[in-house]
Amino acid sequence: MPNSETIYWLTREWADRLYTWRNGIAVGGGLLLAIAGGLGYWGSLARDEFARRATDPNLFDTREYFQDGKLIIEIRPHGGRLHPFVLLVPTADREKLLGVATGPPGSPPNVGLVLGQTEVEAEGKYSGLQIENPVDSVNSAYVTFSSSPSELVFGQRGSELKQVKPRGP
Repeated sequence: MPNSETIYWLTREWADRLYTWRNGIAVGGGLLLAIAGGLGYWGSLARDEFARRATDPNLFDTREYFQDGKLIIEIRPHGGRLHPFVLLVPTADREKLLGVATGPPGSPPNVGLVLGQTEVEAEGKYSGLQIENPVDSVNSAYVTFSSSPSELVFGQRGSELKQVKPRGP
């Protein structure tokens, strides 16, 4: 086996960038979700699955934070872009929704600039907010609530929306 193996960066925009592996350290930096070359069939399956998960717009992460007695829910898609971003809650829970901001993943912003925030309603059952800020894998949506809503519906306006039930306090 040679000293050096080729590994591949697994995000769509960096798929063509190659890095080398020497003595267990990635030369040139890079994402540690890389798969070492030479793993054969199983390596190609793992590489394809990681690439799919990194770019699939139907996969998303949610995290819950509690700050100053408020619930903050982070929404981050694995791939694609949600623009304009719409967030809905059942109409009975609308007063719990305090606001939406965007920021880097894993770090709820203390202050945020939101472009074009408007009230929206769907089928008389849901109401919420639409913002013009894009939400993607590098810009999470942070939704602040006074207490936990019974469910969240979110996504890109005009597309199929996703639904989650927060755990809450």
